[in-house]
Amino acid sequence: MNQFLTRAKILENVEVGPNLFRLTFEAEEIAETAKAGQFVMVKTATEASDDPILRRPFSIHRVDGKRVFILYKVVGRGTKILAKQEKEIDLVGPLGNGFTIPEEGSLAIVGGGLGIAPLLFVAQQAIRQGREEEEILVLIGARTSAEFPVVDDFRKRGLKVRTATDDGSAGHHGLVTELMDMEGEWTVITCGPAPMMRAVAKRCEEKNWECQVSLETTMACGMGACLGCAVQGNAKLEYKHVCIDGPVFKASDVCL
Repeated sequence: MNQFLTRAKILENVEVGPNLFRLTFEAEEIAETAKAGQFVMVKTATEASDDPILRRPFSIHRVDGKRVFILYKVVGRGTKILAKQEKEIDLVGPLGNGFTIPEEGSLAIVGGGLGIAPLLFVAQQAIRQGREEEEILVLIGARTSAEFPVVDDFRKRGLKVRTATDDGSAGHHGLVTELMDMEGEWTVITCGPAPMMRAVAKRCEEKNWECQVSLETTMACGMGACLGCAVQGNAKLEYKHVCIDGPVFKASDVCL
């Protein structure tokens, strides 16, 4: 797997929602090799400082030509610094294993909160593989309508999108899993809070649908050296590492 350490020119770093930013940078080698579900490790410190010293993992939101997009929320010191950067970023990628997107059959993309970040790239890749838009269903959940800043990006691609909010301010008033009322054979790809993904995986198990999950966890290196991103597999005393074994797993292979 090709991985590149690069300094990339920032093309745009804008706020698209409450404390939610979309960073666009130019990185031809990463754009050419990245697969939906992979991520990059970004140095958030400025050139004048090595603090914070550890890079931060961000899933690839989408790719357009030489341009790569990431979607991130400002939640700590590293992302606060990143939100102010305007010229270049230092990053490593693409890292990890991506989603396996079937070439045929119905595909459901289920996201919750910031778990929406890697899912636009999934839709983009599926369409590039020749999938018809009507074969793809997008289900997005959030606490409130204010957390839906990029949902229209799915609709612009001709995709059917259904939404759910905890407070009823947009779409279905309730959980996104309550929208999983499809019939027939489906492949389900999901990313979001662990309780949501557990519920999605349970629904898929009941319907005998294939389910792939993208896990989010704290990691220091992104390449399997620190072993800090261990998650429990389904086998006794089995552990997997999100950075090199994932971040995408079959739902049946990990304890959610």
